[in-house]
Amino acid sequence: MNGDRYNTRAEPFVYAVKYTMIRALLLTHDVLVDDTHTTEGSIRKLLEIDPQAEFIFIDTNPFLCMERARKTEPRLQPIIVRHHDNLKKLTGAEDMSEISEKLPGVIDKLREGITPEVLIKT
Repeated sequence: MNGDRYNTRAEPFVYAVKYTMIRALLLTHDVLVDDTHTTEGSIRKLLEIDPQAEFIFIDTNPFLCMERARKTEPRLQPIIVRHHDNLKKLTGAEDMSEISEKLPGVIDKLREGITPEVLIKT
């Protein structure tokens, strides 16, 4: 949209479009949202749109991600560290195996406190 992978000033608009598109598509389709969702807020937002959303955790070693980023796009390295730290904080886990073990329970607990948006299907 703006030629950058990320632009802080554009993010509110990007998210408004993203969530509007998800809502619109859910009226008549199953939707796959490909994103990192490493915080309670980002997971909660999708659950508000679709309380039955299925989350698929891709258990990839952060050190492998860092190595790939070092070779291809070094500016992603701090983002990878932040995402890994977010997941550890979200789950209370120490390592990736523990994250993938605890994350489904964390999502289920978030799901319990959700007030879903009302989607009218015609």
